[in-house]
Amino acid sequence: MKALAALLWLALASAAFAAAPVLHIASSEWPPYAGPRLPGQGTALQTLREAARAEGAEIRAHFLPWARVLVQAGTRQSGIIGFAPEYRSRSGEQRWLFTRPIGYSPVGFAERSDRPVAWASLDDLRGKRIGVVRGYVNEEAFDREAAEGRLRVEAVNDDLGNLRKLKARRLDLVVIDARVFEYLLATTPELRQGTPELRMNPRLLTVHSLHAAFRRDPEGQAAWELVERGLARQPPPLPEGLGAEVHPSGEGPGAPQRPRP
Repeated sequence: MKALAALLWLALASAAFAAAPVLHIASSEWPPYAGPRLPGQGTALQTLREAARAEGAEIRAHFLPWARVLVQAGTRQSGIIGFAPEYRSRSGEQRWLFTRPIGYSPVGFAERSDRPVAWASLDDLRGKRIGVVRGYVNEEAFDREAAEGRLRVEAVNDDLGNLRKLKARRLDLVVIDARVFEYLLATTPELRQGTPELRMNPRLLTVHSLHAAFRRDPEGQAAWELVERGLARQPPPLPEGLGAEVHPSGEGPGAPQRPRP
């Protein structure tokens, strides 16, 4: 009996040793890039998962409110080693190790088909009623002019609320990620019913790259190196569907259109 127990213990120990390492990351719902009910838990997390799998590891995402994501990712006791997706920023570099891109986020304006807006510079948007999400950073020049009162912005709690106001003709434009707009339009019937039709303006404010971010400690460094090796072994993601022009003063990949703590 003791011999059998010893053999069983050895078998279990060997299986545990052979099991793929698990990288626990935090994320918040941001379809189509991340979400617990999305295929692959979202396009960005799927890319991250495939990179880890190529190195014999597993990604396990824990979905939390955004306010808790950075807290959990920054605490070693949580067991969470990083978070994704995130926009790379100069300030974030001081605290996190950013991977190479796992996707791209085109940020522009949603508009009504009956009131299209032609614009070449932010000056052309003066007087327009522009919806933004409270706490989001969108694009450097746009946010600066909005903060200084040169642009007329109205803030709500989420993208869907802004699109409803746009549909009801209470706004002229809504700042939104183009992929998020497509997802909400496809999954929210009320936005497709009746008139006016909603669409993306053909001119973008900016395009941000998406990344995974890991803690700047030995564990985070090891996880970052593993994921980087995996990402290097697969074709890089392309900025899909970005035939639209980008506003010339756009900052490129940088400050996020997501809330900061």
